[in-house]
Amino acid sequence: MTLFIIGTRPQYVKMFPLYKHFKDNLNFILIDSGQHYDPQMSKQFAKEFNMYPDLVFNKSKCSGMKFFGNFVIELEDFINKNKSISKVVVFGDTLTTAAGSMVAKIMGLELIHIEAGLRSFNRKMPEEINRIISDHIADKNLILSRAGEENLLNEGIDSKRIIEIGDLMYDSAMLAKKMISNNQPLSKNASLLTIHRKENISHKKSLIDMFNFISNLDYKFILPIHHSLKNALTRFELNIPDNVEIIKPLSYFETINATMNSEIVLTDSGGLQKEAYYCHKPVIVLRSESEWVELIQEKYSIYYNSYVDNYAFNKDFDNVLYAKKDNIKIITDSLS
Repeated sequence: MTLFIIGTRPQYVKMFPLYKHFKDNLNFILIDSGQHYDPQMSKQFAKEFNMYPDLVFNKSKCSGMKFFGNFVIELEDFINKNKSISKVVVFGDTLTTAAGSMVAKIMGLELIHIEAGLRSFNRKMPEEINRIISDHIADKNLILSRAGEENLLNEGIDSKRIIEIGDLMYDSAMLAKKMISNNQPLSKNASLLTIHRKENISHKKSLIDMFNFISNLDYKFILPIHHSLKNALTRFELNIPDNVEIIKPLSYFETINATMNSEIVLTDSGGLQKEAYYCHKPVIVLRSESEWVELIQEKYSIYYNSYVDNYAFNKDFDNVLYAKKDNIKIITDSLS
């Protein structure tokens, strides 16, 4: 029996094509760790993807390391009660990923890590630590591209434990584009902006610098506001730029629709960088590093804060903005 573990929206997105592919021909269990600690959000995800976990954890709605510790205990108990489980599959780089990985290996189960090998090379990011833990103890590391293989080999991981499968998020994006019935923009001539990373919202100066940058762009943006950003704006007594309209949080399908109707995308999200790429949209990455180094190297994306003068930024961004986007070759689909 195979146990799939998810717990955040990006993990629902990655599980979506697998669920559609395996639901009728593989005996598996799907659990939600409850890392987003919102039962209503779990129901929304399940309804949107028509994908219902067998069990949702984290009834106490805790977060951070308290969530991590509680989930380790709950998961061990669950596996002990389900003796048929022999394989555990985890996704990405969250606390759910690291907790699931550690419990699986300590309990002697085969561990498969999907989206392995990504590196931002910034160990101040919790996601980087979660990736490294899972990669180094996984029996099979399923990578998206050659860059992931190179990272793992450089860290001494045996090539026999590395398998290139492509990107599940490509499959999800293509399925979503086919399923979207109303491809109308949420706001006329507005591009998508998202901000939620801890390193961006924990310091007032970081937000001020970012907002100054955004206000000088000749674009109108919609910003689905994340609860952590909303709290930061209140705490720091900051206003958003005049060219930004705050809207309610978007579902996955709404996000793909908004991306398709954008001229550019500004984001600090790892997942949205790829989704924009798959929708043939240039991206300004609101960070100083990215896991998706291929997109930066091939000029599909650009860092916003790595330039000392506007001329250099504008020149490079022109290359990104007008780069040919109809030949997706860096990261490919996984199920075909």
